[in-house]
Amino acid sequence: MKWIIAAVLLVAVGLAQRLLPDADRMYRPIASTGGINEEVRTAPYSVRVDGVRTGRELQVTAPSGEVKKVLPSKGVWVTVQLTATATKEPVSLQDVMLEGPDGTVYAAGDGVFGLNTANLEAGIPQAGSIAFEVPPGLKSAVLRITGPQYSSALGPAVEIDLGTLPAPVPTASVAEVES
Repeated sequence: MKWIIAAVLLVAVGLAQRLLPDADRMYRPIASTGGINEEVRTAPYSVRVDGVRTGRELQVTAPSGEVKKVLPSKGVWVTVQLTATATKEPVSLQDVMLEGPDGTVYAAGDGVFGLNTANLEAGIPQAGSIAFEVPPGLKSAVLRITGPQYSSALGPAVEIDLGTLPAPVPTASVAEVES
């Protein structure tokens, strides 16, 4: 009889361990999710993706509208047009990533100072773009944003499904913002 109780307890412990999430899932930021044209809210900020474009090269313009540079790509540039608003205090969207369907993560383009580098003021919506260089075969992606102070355990995050990416045009563009 004792061995039956011991066996049942062993099976219960084994099942409990399988049902518990691993440490990566347990401590990852708590994400608010949405899609294109949906406002996704977290405690420190809200974000709405207004559109997505792809291009074989990226034209970077200054806040004045002057073309600063044109960046070629060995892959494709994905530009995400979005509107972001801080809710209660100034914040920036510095940890911005694009995740492909296979889990590969792409950081915002180096040297392109889009909305991911802007200082958002509470209650004032700011529109802008963020650029990512990705391989040419990427078909779909999810935009993932966590503020640097929240990138550790259990902080808020935004995940926006961008759906199927559009076919690339010769030149996509992004306007730098004043930070």
